[in-house]
Amino acid sequence: MVKILILNGPGLPATPSDDIIAAADNAGATLEWVQSEKLEKLISRIKSPDADAIIFNPAADITASTGLYRRSVDAMTHSDVPLTEVHLTNIFAAKTVPHSDRESAKTTGIICGLGDFGYVLAINAIAENLGA
Repeated sequence: MVKILILNGPGLPATPSDDIIAAADNAGATLEWVQSEKLEKLISRIKSPDADAIIFNPAADITASTGLYRRSVDAMTHSDVPLTEVHLTNIFAAKTVPHSDRESAKTTGIICGLGDFGYVLAINAIAENLGA
């Protein structure tokens, strides 16, 4: 069974929706859902995930400050497991997101603009890629 760590930044739900739980069950994956208002807590989990894969949604951190976004990208660069970035909204439409910094992020994929369904897609992709 694949263990997926889901890390969520400021303002995101503290628990997964029923659809996200069902997607994990259907994919044969277990979830650990972590929500924090503090980027440092999420970054430390990226560096020591205790999971087979990570889904990371930094939320408002990437639009609130260029510095916060760069620290998120740096953390993703140092991930030792597959990492999928999920955003509820289309971050590429936001003028405040420094897209040029993305080159250094080591992500398996980015899903944005699909709301909670982005998590479902990420769970299914991870399970398929890791052979769950």
